[in-house]
Amino acid sequence: MQSPVKIGHWGGTGGQPRDVKQIPNRLVRVTIYSDACAITAIEFTYTDSRGNHHDEGPWGRDTDDDDGEVIELHHGYLKEISGTHGRVGSMNNIITSLRFVTNRNKVYTFGKTNGTPFRVPIQEGQIVGFFGRAGDYLDALGIYCA
Repeated sequence: MQSPVKIGHWGGTGGQPRDVKQIPNRLVRVTIYSDACAITAIEFTYTDSRGNHHDEGPWGRDTDDDDGEVIELHHGYLKEISGTHGRVGSMNNIITSLRFVTNRNKVYTFGKTNGTPFRVPIQEGQIVGFFGRAGDYLDALGIYCA
């Protein structure tokens, strides 16, 4: 299998760099945490080429496991990501909204659409992981595609 390609990232330069620890092969689950203004954190589970599961995050603010919205991918996958990034209060540029579309055309929307938009439809392949920057919020997000 060919190595996944990094695309992006969108957002700002605040927070600390975040990345996967193993090369991702398939995305299993994504959990998004948001408030009235922006995306506060992301966490996800992916498999590597051997089928081992790896958990990342939460990247962003400390979370209560009960307040996140979970996307279980089971036998599906993410084929599109879009969202917005911009200024919120004293924070210069953070992820304010995210939208995911699965191969079964199920749409998941999080946060408040405010700021500069971005959109990446994957024509062939799928989103298999994420990288970015995070501090008190999700400052920036990019994707791995395979």
